[in-house]
Amino acid sequence: MATISLFHGTTQTHAEKILKEGFRPNTCFTTDESLAEYFAECANDVHQDEHGERDNDVILVVSLPQEQLKVDWPAFEEPISIFRNEWVDSDEEWSEGMEDGSIPTPANDDDVSVALEVTTCVRCKDIVPAENISEQ
Repeated sequence: MATISLFHGTTQTHAEKILKEGFRPNTCFTTDESLAEYFAECANDVHQDEHGERDNDVILVVSLPQEQLKVDWPAFEEPISIFRNEWVDSDEEWSEGMEDGSIPTPANDDDVSVALEVTTCVRCKDIVPAENISEQ
């Protein structure tokens, strides 16, 4: 069974927990390492300590079969400019492209290949055991 290499950006503190306990169902992943780096920075923006100190950015890596993945619909609903700009120049054009079909849209939750082509983002359906995860 072929697998897809995926990245998950997070904080050092969260990475330590994930490396012990695994990923929960519905965790977000991307095939784009630079997008995972962006997500790690965002996680750190949210999880600064009481003194405003940031944790280290960490990229975790996992390979999963496509059957264990599903579409990350929020990535289509609110596209990040990193991948949106590959298709159009604005959120308005994105919405129009989704409506007129010029931007491919997944047919259902299992249409992972379209999600990866357009947004590079997917989610896991089930728990991903810690032994399947490594730090970049």
